[in-house]
Parts: sequence; C-alpha cells; structure tokens
Amino acid sequence: MTSTRFIEDPETLVSNGSAFKLGFFSLADSTNRYVGICCLRGYEPKYIEEWSRGNWTSGCVRKTPLQCERTNSSGQQGKLDGFFRLTTVKVPDFADWSLALEDECREQCLKNCSCMAYSYYSGIGCMSWSGNLIDLQKFTQGGADLYIRLANSELDKKKDMKAIISVTIVIGTIAIGICTYFSWRWRRKQTMKDKSKEILLSDRGDAYQIYDMNRLGDNANQVKLEELPLLALEKLATATNNFHEANKLGQGGFGPVYRGKLPGGQEIAVKRLSRASAQGLEEFMNEVMVISKIQHRNLVRLLGCCIEGDEKLLIYEYMPNKSLDAFLF
Repeated sequence: MTSTRFIEDPETLVSNGSAFKLGFFSLADSTNRYVGICCLRGYEPKYIEEWSRGNWTSGCVRKTPLQCERTNSSGQQGKLDGFFRLTTVKVPDFADWSLALEDECREQCLKNCSCMAYSYYSGIGCMSWSGNLIDLQKFTQGGADLYIRLANSELDKKKDMKAIISVTIVIGTIAIGICTYFSWRWRRKQTMKDKSKEILLSDRGDAYQIYDMNRLGDNANQVKLEELPLLALEKLATATNNFHEANKLGQGGFGPVYRGKLPGGQEIAVKRLSRASAQGLEEFMNEVMVISKIQHRNLVRLLGCCIEGDEKLLIYEYMPNKSLDAFLF
C-alpha cells in the first residue's frame, strides 16, 4: 500500500495475510462515513505509538480480560461475561455454524471461553467465532446483529444505572416520608404544649387568657384575672423537692397539697390534682376561674397554675398553721 493509492466507498485495501482491511466505516448509528482502521468496543490498540504512525499491524487487544480467562488461569471469581450487540453489520469471516436456536446459540458461546462472538441469522442459524474477528464491516442498513463477548465491566451500564436511580428514588421517597411524619409529630406535640399554655376560660361570654408569666413574689398582689401566671412543672418540682413526702401538707378529695419555696424565697402551697381523681379539665378550669376572681385579705390567694400533659396543679400563697385570729386581728 502506498500514499498515492486512492479508494472509493465501498472499496478496501487489504494487508498482507488479510489480517487488516483499510476501508470506509460509520461510527455507531451515524450516517457519516470515515476512512481508517478502528478497534471494536472493549478493545484498544496494542501499541498506540505504532498506530499513531499509521502502522496497524499489531492490531487490537482487549481492555479487560474475560472472566472465564481469569477463572481458568487463577481461579478468580467475578461477574460473568456478557455480550455487546452490533447492529447492521457484515459478520466476520470463518464462522463456526451449528443448528442451535437463538437462546441456545448465546449459551453455547458463553460456555465456550474461546468463543469471541456469535450471531443468529434467520435462515442460516447459529454462527460463532473464535480468535480474531476478521473483515467485520458496519452497514447503514441491512446486515445482521453480531454479539461481541466482553467482560462485564465493559458492557453498557445504562440498565444498571436505571436500576440504581430507581432504588435511590424509592429509598429517598421513603426517607422523606419518615422525616415528614416525625416532623409532623414533633410540631403537633409542640402545638399541644403551646395550647396548654394558652387556656381560654369562658364565663358569660368573656374570655380570660392565662399567660406564661413567671412573676410571683412582690408582683403577686398585682395578678389580675386576665393575666394569671402559668408556672412550669419543672419549677414546681424543684420548689417542692420533687413533691417529697416531707413537704406534703395534707390530702384532699382531688389530690395532695405540698409546701414549696420559690427561688425568690416566697413560700407557696401546691395542690396537685391526682390522676385518679374524678376532677377533669373542666372542673379544674372552673376552680381556677372562681378562685382567681375572689380577692379577700382573709382568703388565700391563687398565685398561678400549671397544666403540662396529664399534670394539673394550682399554686396558692402559703398560710402557716396558726390560730385564725392571728390573721384576722
């Protein structure tokens, strides 16, 4: 072959021994035609330096050895080999022919480690090739389908990627659903807590709101019906030494009463509604409303209340156990 030799599509130039042909070809499904020599998918030039100088005699070699070759040589296990489909091609020369059906043709090639490719053509049957694939041409139309054997890592991963993306979407959707559910639970719990701190007491069409205002002590005399302090259960537990038996003043029909002391030093009496008591939320609110309206110097004053979950408590000013005339005169 010389540099002054010209060819036209579909002419080819054949090397000595017919190992290589220089001719026209198309890449993938492109309709454009090119002149040259190229390697099949999964193959690469054996010596790229020689190819760059126009010497293609070294040919193409596999990028990745077949799994069956690795198993036979070293016993290494891995994913099975597969096949890459080339459409509309002229199949290589020197095929081995058999009467196997299409599915059987594939299995026969897969079981034979020397089988490099196979093709099933209606009317001809099963064809397989061992060794080099010689005189393989790509057509724009017509031809047959050729299945080239490749290592699993060289196969098209689009299907695997679709499966991975699908699984990721499903897992992501489930994770978002779980997070949304627990977020809703947390918000609902917070809302219930906030509602417990904003109890509306209705009386004759008037609404009175209990605010979360921890302001006892000197300001206790300024407490109004519209603004009654709502104390935290944690503070009341601290004031009564966690409702210790030593601080218990007595037991009423609706629950025990404890003596406590606030951080400012003011002593208080805490009535803790028993969970076993028949007094419900309505009776509790009625008691709050009635007692908070009564302002008399000879009666204990309601300083606040606490409603957290199932806990309902009333906080009164503490009256020492003395004779009544000590307070009246």
